[in-house]
Amino acid sequence: MQNNSTHHQAPAVDTPFRCTTTVQMRYTDYDMHQHINNNAYFTFFDLAKVDYFTQVSNSRFDIDHRSLVIANINVNFFNPALLGESIQVLTQCVKVGDKSLTLVQQVCNALTGEVKCMATTVLVHFDPATATSVTIPQHWRDAFAEFEHRDLTSLSQ
Repeated sequence: MQNNSTHHQAPAVDTPFRCTTTVQMRYTDYDMHQHINNNAYFTFFDLAKVDYFTQVSNSRFDIDHRSLVIANINVNFFNPALLGESIQVLTQCVKVGDKSLTLVQQVCNALTGEVKCMATTVLVHFDPATATSVTIPQHWRDAFAEFEHRDLTSLSQ
């Protein structure tokens, strides 16, 4: 019998991920083929965003009645995650603009590092009281740069 499984290589990420979130799998995350359903990955990304912002803030973020909302998310799927695999999500901020920031996240096998999928998400700093985007405060910019150990405003991604 021929093995038809193909493993696809995710593109390399030039900077290290400083936030790793372990994901507890649920029964409903799997489909009839014992793969993680593609919809479940979005929940994993959201769980990891909360973990990332908690680590970045270190109790320094003051949301100030404003929030970050997802303006765009793109996901590329490379390899299926299977029943029994330990899964983790790696998260990093790659850019902070005037009113938005960009995160890159990878869902990986926790033991082998095999990348299952990769998301790029643009979040906009939004004031619900005025229904407008607002400038990201300097203390947020400083917190992201400190956590990521690099300047995030000069990147062209």
